This record gives sequence, structure tokens and C-alpha cells, in this order.
Amino acid sequence: MNAELETRRGRIFFWIGMGVFPVFWLWWMNARQFKNVQIQGARLWTGLYVAAVVAAWWISPVFRMRVNQLPWNYSLIAFEVGVWLWIWLLFRLVKLPANVLGFVIWVDMMGMLFGSVRPVLMAPPQHPAALLFLLVPAGVHLLVEPVRRYQERLKSHLPWYSMSRDLHTQEHERVGLEEALQIAEGYWSRAGESHEKTDEEEMAAMTFGFGWKGQFLEFCIRAPDRISCTEDLVRDHVPWFLRPWLGKRMKEEDLTSRDMMIRRIEDFFHRSAGGSRRKQ
Repeated sequence: MNAELETRRGRIFFWIGMGVFPVFWLWWMNARQFKNVQIQGARLWTGLYVAAVVAAWWISPVFRMRVNQLPWNYSLIAFEVGVWLWIWLLFRLVKLPANVLGFVIWVDMMGMLFGSVRPVLMAPPQHPAALLFLLVPAGVHLLVEPVRRYQERLKSHLPWYSMSRDLHTQEHERVGLEEALQIAEGYWSRAGESHEKTDEEEMAAMTFGFGWKGQFLEFCIRAPDRISCTEDLVRDHVPWFLRPWLGKRMKEEDLTSRDMMIRRIEDFFHRSAGGSRRKQ
């Protein structure tokens, strides 16, 4: 749990936020910041809060009348809150503008959008469908973290392949670094075994690799100290219009130990995950 939320001020702020508007406050709830009992309490209170508002709207004519007589236009507010939610989403997904002038121009454009749309939203009668302006970006916000976790898993888990007896590539499920090292250990431990195999069967028994986004790392283990390594990588620094000619780099080398093979696999997985440090 976040240390700031464990203080008295943090606890007071948490329950004030829950009481004022739990639907929005729930966006901040995740296991890294709050305790499970707080998350469960927030979800329960949010469900009761929303159910009470919906029931009052459809059951109580007095409630609907009072809402419609409020001095603010909830269609307009839903639109404006939705726009700022889209702006917040933009800040969550991309970096801030490179300079202050670009930021000022961007905010000015949003102000012009408000000014042009405000009369249109003020004209039609109030209707609950206007809440879609708010609910759509809210739903997108709730998907940000799950999508990020899914993308991180794709980066850290790569598909691997082996060779069939007729030397056709057989693709397998994605594996993490630890599983990849176990696969490599299995091939390395069986290197040099001779059971009167054909040339094709021997080649299939000692060849495997990992690949992602047009890149691959392939090994052919002929003996524990004779490991052929082929690495095909994409040059990220090459401009897109030159990548068809200069965007790939293939490297072939002979490795003489298991440790060298392990380091190549670790480097390949770390490069896939966007990391630059080599596992020690």
C-alpha cells in the first residue's frame, strides 16, 4: 500500500473521496495503492451508490423533477468531464508536449471545441443518454492497465519453435525467460547423443529458436562445446524508409559453452522487453 495513504490525512482523503463520488474514485483503486478491504469496500459502496441513483431516477418522479430543475445542465457537464477524461487519457498514454508553446496551443484548441459545442448541448432537453459522453472515456480508462499488463506479458513471453523430422518449423506457445532457459538446457543436455538417427532426425533434435516481430534467435547444438547461433535483429535506429534494405542485421557465430548460449537467450528476451541490462 502507498505509504502516504497509511497516514491519517491519507485515510481521511480516501473516505472523503469514497463518500463524494465513489464511481470516479474507484479508478484509482489497485492492489499497489490500497488494501484489499478498501478495494472491496469501494466496489460495494460504488455498486450501492449507482443502484440507488438508477432506482431513484426510474421510481421517484420527484427525484427526476429535482434533477431536471438543478441550475446546471448535466448533459453539458457530462460532455465537459468526458473531454477532460480524454485529455487525461492522452497524458496517460503519451508523453507531454515537448515545449510549453505546443501545450498552450493544444489547450487553446480544446477551449475552442468547448465554445463551439456548448450551444448545441444546451439546446436539446436533458436525457440520460448524455452520460455516454462520460461513460465511454471512463470505460477506456479502465482498460488502460489491463492492456498494459497484457502488452508487458507479450513482450516478456516469446514464442519458441523446434524442427520436425522432415525439417519443418513447429511453432509452440509463448514462454518466459525461465522456461526458455529450461528448454535450452534440455537441448544442451541431449547434445552429442547418438541413437542411429538419420541426418534429418539429428538436425531436428538439436535445432530450436525463439522469435518475435520478424526477429529470431536460433541454436543448433552439435555438441556441448559446439553450438551454432544465428541471430536476426531489427535495427530500431534505421529510418522506416531505409528498413527494407538496412533494417535487418543477421549475425552467425559459434559458441563454445552453455553459459554463452544462456547469455544470448537472456539478451534476446531483455531486448524484447525493452530492457538494456543484461541479467547477471
